[in-house]
Amino acid sequence: MINLVDDAIISEKENYSEKLKKVNIQLEKKPNDVQLLLEKSSCLRHLNRYNEAIKIHDLLISLDEKNTEFIFMKGILLIECGKCEESIQYFDKVLEINPNNRDALFNKGLALKHSGNEIDAKECMRKALKSH
Repeated sequence: MINLVDDAIISEKENYSEKLKKVNIQLEKKPNDVQLLLEKSSCLRHLNRYNEAIKIHDLLISLDEKNTEFIFMKGILLIECGKCEESIQYFDKVLEINPNNRDALFNKGLALKHSGNEIDAKECMRKALKSH
């Protein structure tokens, strides 16, 4: 019996693999193209190749150290690959630039919760709910 869910997952992964190949070819010509790097990171993330995606975000951050999107996404990637404690510093960097960043507050709370720090996690979540 064919499992349609498994087939769909395999097909999706193949699509991301193909897309990644195309992006890599384009990056050979434009190695610091931000849109291409973001696309590569997205493909890697969907292929569960988190360490490679994190390296892409290191490069993006080096290109624009104040870009909260790049910093935030590195934090998200770290959570996704189980490095919650490490992710907190990236959410803190976003919050240094924008103290009311709701997404950074919320995800810092998640990271704190997964790291076993329930009290600080609840405080972050409360701040996230109050921020605009």
